Amino acid sequence: MIPEWAWRHGFKPFSEYGDVFMTVSPVDCHIYIADREVITQVTSRREDFPKAAWLYDTVNIFGRNVLSTEGSEWKFHRKITSPSFGEKNNALVFAETIRQGKMMLRKWAGEDGQGGITIKDVLEDTMRMSLHVISKAGFGVSLQWPGMTEDADLIRPLSSESTHRHTLSFIDALAGLLHNLLVVLVFPKWFLANAPFNWARKAAEASLEYQTYMNELFVEKKKEAIAGEKADGMDIMGALVKNSYGPDKLFDEKQKQTTANGDLERQTLTDSEILGNAFVFLVAGHETSAGALHYLLILLALHMGSQRRMQEDIDRIFGDRPVDEWDYNKDVTAMQSSMICAVMQEEMRVIPPVINIPKQVSDESDQIVMYQGKQTVWPKGAVISMNALALQRNPKYWPSTGPSKVTGEDNDLADFVPERWFTKDNVNGGEAGMDVSASKETGRLLHPLKGSYIPFSDGPRSCLGKRFAQVEIMILLALIFKNYSVELAVDEVADDEAVEKMDEKERVALYEQQRATARSVMKNCSEIGLTVRIIKGYVPIRLVPRGKERFIHLFEY
Repeated sequence: MIPEWAWRHGFKPFSEYGDVFMTVSPVDCHIYIADREVITQVTSRREDFPKAAWLYDTVNIFGRNVLSTEGSEWKFHRKITSPSFGEKNNALVFAETIRQGKMMLRKWAGEDGQGGITIKDVLEDTMRMSLHVISKAGFGVSLQWPGMTEDADLIRPLSSESTHRHTLSFIDALAGLLHNLLVVLVFPKWFLANAPFNWARKAAEASLEYQTYMNELFVEKKKEAIAGEKADGMDIMGALVKNSYGPDKLFDEKQKQTTANGDLERQTLTDSEILGNAFVFLVAGHETSAGALHYLLILLALHMGSQRRMQEDIDRIFGDRPVDEWDYNKDVTAMQSSMICAVMQEEMRVIPPVINIPKQVSDESDQIVMYQGKQTVWPKGAVISMNALALQRNPKYWPSTGPSKVTGEDNDLADFVPERWFTKDNVNGGEAGMDVSASKETGRLLHPLKGSYIPFSDGPRSCLGKRFAQVEIMILLALIFKNYSVELAVDEVADDEAVEKMDEKERVALYEQQRATARSVMKNCSEIGLTVRIIKGYVPIRLVPRGKERFIHLFEY
């Protein structure tokens, strides 16, 4: 099946063939899952259902890492990397997101803060935003937005010892590498550097520049670790280097441990493994947040009632406090039981970052899996796809608030309806056992059954950066919507002067036209790469100061 089939068809194939089905070809057997109990079995039995490691070769480009490894090797990587994602470190993510978010808002709303600017490159900006946050939180590198400081575009080495003359900024090198990742993997370096094709030379340049920057950064972190200097805040890479080179490194003569067979148990990452994990953290640390925020802005411009209700909660939580007085411990806790969190959770339900999470049946033997109370035999080596999108639209597990207001279908599980996370009862679907006491009155969000909600995967191998991403997304929503509303831009159809002359009926018709266009772009122009993103088109938006909206007050949903 083509990669986009899951995005195009949603839950429909599973409604026809069952929540678990298998396709068989001369090449392989492929098992597709949208059943929570089966997913729980797969994610909890790591040895029986390992990751399909061959699918992760792309992220091994600079070294083996926590994402691509399995078994005892994965346990080792997880042990070394997980301390950097502790709760106390997310306060830095909170602070840096606010700093970067202010700069993004200056670009979107203009120096006077009055908005009215049509933003077409939304994804480009959310990618930059998230890359800047992970650069600071993960690597201690503070980045500025172009044009906002005198040295914003300065291209400089990250190590005082470097003699390399950079041709790309750190951010452009990483973006270029990600854009050309498949090319860099397929073709050898000598070919890309000497090929008479512009795309090949650009790929070679981006790859070289990224590697040089990371090697420079590694040199600096190593010097700091040997000198016993404390890493700045979270600084994931600094923590990994300190583990291998710092005075308190685990791999100490007095702390050597041996395995059961007498071999020395490894306690530190190699240099290539540090760089491999750094690459994974950079990619995963910005792809999820950037893509989610991009879709969220469009969805909230499509569903104005949800946008207004989220703004009410933002006002309730933050009041008139200036942004500089926002507090991580107090405000993140409050946001977790608010419409802000419900909006984020709902976006990841209808558009999970990774639609098909890959696994495989162990090559060692067939496996027994319980499905609908019966034993089923899965052949060894079979490929597994845990279909997060279909699972999270399965009416067995999710409450519908009624017929779809978009398509007219019997349920609205394919629609963006954040209010479902505050459903009081279970009359419209959802399996018994779901926390249906959730409501605005109780201050609790609906709690999905185990295995039915997996935007960050599930089980022991769930995403290390889940909390990192959630904090970043929620605080960005609060920062943007505290003073602004987001509307679809209509200037490709009608200019501002024409809109001002329209009556309410004409404005409703115009906005409905833009709604239909936006939904078409989201459905037909999104592609599945590392995550799902709008690639072939764009949905333009505008930030409008609250109280000066042109369309949002005309719609109930």
